[in-house]
Amino acid sequence: MEQNRREGSGPLRNQYHLQGSKPETDVPAPSSRRRRNRRILTVLIVLFLLVGLGGRWADGFFHWNGERETSKTLQRAEKRTEHHPSRDTSSDEEPADWWDPSDPNTAAQADPEKETPRDQEIQAPPATGPSHRIPHNNWHNPDMNRHHSFSPRKSPEHHIPARLHPPDLSPVASPNNRQMQLSVRFPYWDEKKALDRLEKMAEQIDELNYPWLDVQANGTLRLRHGSEKLPARIRSIVDKHRMRQLPVIGSQYAPGQIHRLLQDPKKRDMLTREILRWVEHYGYDGVEIQFQPLLPQDRKSFVEFVQNLSRHLHEKDRWLSIAVHPKTNDAGISPVQQAQDWKSLGEAADSVKIMAYHYSWNKEGPSAPLSWMEQVLNYALQTIPAKKINVSLSGHGYIWSDPDQLAPLSYSEAQRLIRHHQLNVHRGKSGEPWFRYRDDGETWIGYYQDAIGYRTKFQFLKKQYPKLGGITHWYLGAEDPKIWRMIEQENRKPSKKK
Repeated sequence: MEQNRREGSGPLRNQYHLQGSKPETDVPAPSSRRRRNRRILTVLIVLFLLVGLGGRWADGFFHWNGERETSKTLQRAEKRTEHHPSRDTSSDEEPADWWDPSDPNTAAQADPEKETPRDQEIQAPPATGPSHRIPHNNWHNPDMNRHHSFSPRKSPEHHIPARLHPPDLSPVASPNNRQMQLSVRFPYWDEKKALDRLEKMAEQIDELNYPWLDVQANGTLRLRHGSEKLPARIRSIVDKHRMRQLPVIGSQYAPGQIHRLLQDPKKRDMLTREILRWVEHYGYDGVEIQFQPLLPQDRKSFVEFVQNLSRHLHEKDRWLSIAVHPKTNDAGISPVQQAQDWKSLGEAADSVKIMAYHYSWNKEGPSAPLSWMEQVLNYALQTIPAKKINVSLSGHGYIWSDPDQLAPLSYSEAQRLIRHHQLNVHRGKSGEPWFRYRDDGETWIGYYQDAIGYRTKFQFLKKQYPKLGGITHWYLGAEDPKIWRMIEQENRKPSKKK
């Protein structure tokens, strides 16, 4: 037998043992074949059971995970609450002079107007993030290391029709019977909704800020992203209703790039010539300069640039508007506010648009409390002629999931959340509506803008500052549709008494 094993003439004890070899003619006994068949059958049964159970487990896992992804903002609540145990969600520490969260007379229900099917899909709040990532009008903590974009952009020269004879409007004239001029900023990121609103409300608008142009490193301008067919449609509306059309000249939120340009006289002159070329070629009524953020060391060079641009534009009867961060004194509370010399800018420009919002930033609260707006405007009147001051009001608010974790909140988004969670809406002395709710352990606090809050601010401005030049709306389409009816009523010039 030992000889047989050495020669491989007998069956192996383990058929998977690789240290032996069987002759090709070696056929196992019937009992051995039965044992082998039973083993194979057992393996197949086990594999079948594993595949079946595994499939059911995987289906359940991915179904659960899919549901989790569709509401991931609501599912991370427990962890975040554990990380921030000191946050008191039952009360707030803001001064009571402009915000009273216990005001019983201002509770309101959500707007009953029906939304489109697309609107109804969104039930979770927007994804929040750190405040320094929000570039527009971030005078609290802007990203001073932000670089300009290197992405290629199309030149619009073959898509924007030239207008040979723009309307002849002086810097203080209004073609309509309104107490204050109204300008609106047209968002390239929400063109469809904004265009629909513009077509319906054009009779109430004096000035349209569109398109958006970005300053390049060499002093040239490039069109920011947007539809190629849209400019012609907008131009027809502008001409029909005799609006001013001012393109917005932005700095790509890149303080380093605009610093190098402003410090280089040749590049600064190149930018001035480029702006004039665009204005003349496309028949714009002027431009709006919106450089943000600026470095404090660019304060003087920015004024020199604006003064030079103003002279050239006024020689051609064109308008110059400057957008500035809000502040209550010359230095402000941040370097980007210090970089803007309101007195010198007000002397050179035809309108100075004070972006009077984002008061509450690192913590939830109203965007523009009236007591703060009063301080901003009192300082503005000391430095800028009243007829040149435009107060920029925001049509949207913000929602916070934690301190310094926020996201923009439009009126329609707020209404969807209010309906979905059946929330009570409160209102403080500044008129801004707000809500608070907990969902799956996480607390959300949202402030937004509606027609009532807008009316509160509008009436405040009319009563306290009747000689202001106008209102600027940021931005078209984000607002409560009812504000247009309110503006029509509130902005009429009072009839002269005989």
